[in-house]
Amino acid sequence: MADLIDRQVAINTVFSMCCRWDTDDPNDLKNMLLTAFQDLPSAQKVGKWIIATDSRGRHAECPYCGEWKYHSNQKFCGDCGALMKGEEDD
Repeated sequence: MADLIDRQVAINTVFSMCCRWDTDDPNDLKNMLLTAFQDLPSAQKVGKWIIATDSRGRHAECPYCGEWKYHSNQKFCGDCGALMKGEEDD
């Protein structure tokens, strides 16, 4: 499952780290950025399974990545990790 981060928070972190980088050693910047990114909070996607019926039969589909399941009782998408809060009819 992939970690999700907020794009603007990541951009702000990079700008902040670059402004503090005061050596010529690129490894220093790499280590600063790695530490900063490890500390970023995750940005959890939240949605509802989309219920659809097609040639595959009745199934639940993730609104973010399109992953589909035969049952919509799972709380998270197994592909992108989005938190699912119930169902929406297609």
